[in-house]
Amino acid sequence: MDENATPGAKVPSAGTLGGRPALLRFAAVPVLVAVTVAVYAPSLGNGFVWDDHEIIVSNPQTRDLSALPAVMLSVDETAPYYRPLARASYLLDYRLFGMNPSGFHAVSVLLHAAAVLALFWLAALLFESQPPAFLAALLFAVHPVNAEAVAFISGRNSLLATLFSLLSVALLIVAERRGSRRLCAGSALAFFVGLLSKETAIMALPFAAGWLWFFREDRERSRRSHLLFLAPHLLALAGYAALRVLALRSAPPAAFRDAPALAGRLLLNLYTVPRYLGLALFPGDLAIFHPVPSPWPVLSLVAAWVGIAAVVALVVASRSAAGLAGLAWLGLNLLPIANLLPIPATAPIAERYFYAPGVGLWIVLAEGARRIAARRGGGPGRGTQCANPPAHRGLAR
Repeated sequence: MDENATPGAKVPSAGTLGGRPALLRFAAVPVLVAVTVAVYAPSLGNGFVWDDHEIIVSNPQTRDLSALPAVMLSVDETAPYYRPLARASYLLDYRLFGMNPSGFHAVSVLLHAAAVLALFWLAALLFESQPPAFLAALLFAVHPVNAEAVAFISGRNSLLATLFSLLSVALLIVAERRGSRRLCAGSALAFFVGLLSKETAIMALPFAAGWLWFFREDRERSRRSHLLFLAPHLLALAGYAALRVLALRSAPPAAFRDAPALAGRLLLNLYTVPRYLGLALFPGDLAIFHPVPSPWPVLSLVAAWVGIAAVVALVVASRSAAGLAGLAWLGLNLLPIANLLPIPATAPIAERYFYAPGVGLWIVLAEGARRIAARRGGGPGRGTQCANPPAHRGLAR
């Protein structure tokens, strides 16, 4: 029993995860790790490519451990990016492996495996069932659209940010159910580390707030409890913002002169969103660059958006907690790559950008597979529904 748990609160036993025996969890974990490592083992023979040479090979900060404080308080090669944890990890890689790219690739593969396990944990909490959680994690582990993020060493910031975002949300859900201050603090710490990895980790905060607000009973009477659970995360965000201001203060201003107007950037999403989903659902033309065609394939885009609207309507009508959570994760994590802010980018579409948003898609697909299996009589039960969420348990005082 957690010493900080609310008296009388029902604490899940150590032998269960998402309502399933721990034996299934322990069987799934080595399988997911083995599959992930097997799929990405060929990347260990790759070298440094693209930005790796500037960020890692030719960067003196990568070779000197005493440069760690400077790394943590400096921007990336291009302002306004502030992602010190990823660059600090390269420094540690060099201490372990020298400038051998195989070691750098091995660390990225292990980080991807860790993110797969974090998704498995979170999905098990959302589904309250092991099989769909395993399917979501397996899709995340092996889908080729993630290859760029994993095999491109300089794309490690996406791996780290996604890993710690998943851990933050999973820890918060368990903290809320157990009424544990310690787990809530751990969730906030993971959120802070995710922010230091990549700015996109900030989307874990609105996702967590939405979970607390819309998936709990007694919403009107639990607003104070929600704020108590999110207060450590807000403090973490403030700490990150202070570090970011310090780092950017001495950096040259970012050049936004060539950025298109806001209306043009928003309009571009009419093409990029279906394109990302198409790459995930039909990964037959994966490539380094995905130029935007001119003119746009209007009929194909209309059909794609009709399909997107239909799927969203089905997920909303299902009232499935896991399905809606997956949809929310996908939508929220598409926002940082939706060109809302004119930040410098090498391309309007890159497969590594979909690493974090794709987590939501894998959850939605797993929910669809669960429902199909249940209708055929071979799958688990209905799963958690939004109409009947678990009882709210306040944060221990």
